[in-house]
Amino acid sequence: VKLVGTLVKDKPMVFEPTVDPNKFSFFLEDQEGIEREIILLKGKPQDFEMSESIVLQGRMKDDVFIAKDIQLKCPSKYKDEESMIRDLVE
Repeated sequence: VKLVGTLVKDKPMVFEPTVDPNKFSFFLEDQEGIEREIILLKGKPQDFEMSESIVLQGRMKDDVFIAKDIQLKCPSKYKDEESMIRDLVE
């Protein structure tokens, strides 16, 4: 199952690599506005908090989504450069 949403920043994120380096939990608000607890069976991705959108693949187990794969859509570091170039051209 695929789940798409955004990080709920005011809820806890738990990653304890010394306890389990392949378990990271957080909360996601899906496209319907429903908040779900997520357990990612991988370590915490770099720049996770900066993501604009999160795409997960996994399965539901009770009220928790168990994710095996994750893709992050992050803001483009070139966005500001693109608008500066656009302004110069116009």
